[in-house]
Amino acid sequence: MILSRICTIDEVDQVIKDFLPYIKEGTLIQLTGNLGSGKTYFVQRLAKFLNINGPIKSPTFTIVKSYPFKLNDFQGVLHHMDAYRLEDSDDFALFEDVFNNENGISIVEWPIFVKDEIDKSSLSTIHVKINYTDDMDERQYIIE
Repeated sequence: MILSRICTIDEVDQVIKDFLPYIKEGTLIQLTGNLGSGKTYFVQRLAKFLNINGPIKSPTFTIVKSYPFKLNDFQGVLHHMDAYRLEDSDDFALFEDVFNNENGISIVEWPIFVKDEIDKSSLSTIHVKINYTDDMDERQYIIE
């Protein structure tokens, strides 16, 4: 396990700071959590640390949004995928860049719906789980 922490929305940046050293070229982040748990917010905050300017919006309807980034000497493309609507799909050719992003970072929300594609990918995988806690103002972040 990389880290496990319970925090408020105001403390998510510290979770990301602690997580950043584990992100390398060719990393695929599987981002799981219930609806409304803060998956897209996590991506938005991560994008800030990757020096991505402009709004980061959920790719629910476009499936994938891509953003160039630069972090120190590491530059590439961040692919942000929301696979929720792909539950009954088997045509992933349009999304090949997400699963073969060896020079960047890919983040997949709802990875269960593209599990076979992730399993075939040669990218290094990190799991980020966001869970509700008893306090509705807090979330548990488990990164492994």
